Amino acid sequence: MEHSQQPCILITGASSGIGLEVARQSLQRGWRVVAWSRTASQSVLADAAAPELMTIVDVDVVSKEQVQGAWNDMLLQQGCPDIVFHNAGVGAFAAINELTEAEFERMIDVNLRAPWFLSRLAMPSMVARKSGIVAHMNSVASTDVFPGCTGYSASKMGLLGVSRSLRAEVRADGVKVIDFFVGATKSNIWSADMLAERGAEMMEASSVAESIVETLAFCLQQPNAMLEEVHIKPQGGNL
Repeated sequence: MEHSQQPCILITGASSGIGLEVARQSLQRGWRVVAWSRTASQSVLADAAAPELMTIVDVDVVSKEQVQGAWNDMLLQQGCPDIVFHNAGVGAFAAINELTEAEFERMIDVNLRAPWFLSRLAMPSMVARKSGIVAHMNSVASTDVFPGCTGYSASKMGLLGVSRSLRAEVRADGVKVIDFFVGATKSNIWSADMLAERGAEMMEASSVAESIVETLAFCLQQPNAMLEEVHIKPQGGNL
């Protein structure tokens, strides 16, 4: 880190699920949190503890104009964050002939194009100061095979390619790139029927967030070590 203050983490998709839990646990560590989501100001984040550490911004990560504007404002107000955590994501699960083009394109936009664009914005500052972490909320669907996942897997496999290439580009500059391959977790990405049927086997968002924040803390404290790809799955394996 280039400053003596507590670390600053930017979290996309911070208003619910794992993103919300990462925000809460980051605040508990005394980290400064910049929380982005389409409805961040209307979420429970607005009532979070330690408001002096929290900046809440309504941002649609698909909008380049909104992302560029929010990034520029953040640079002016507090500088480049120590961690950029790409958590925003969407999923639609159906056979290829039932998945709509709009659903496919939405997953590519949110899960792949948005983190690529934000990482592109972050790199000049991180490379210049020789430190920083880019963390991607990836999925077991980028490495394992599931029916009904042609679109979702395409977006996450693409994100994995971005991560691995970016890691090779910037590791010599002191920048760390981490992928979290997360298995089934209780969240609104699942249908009500799926949660009713298999929810008891899924991980809690708070537990996954704890693993993520612990990993990020380790990488902040260890300049010569990087946990590159972290797999977090339910005890029973893939669902």
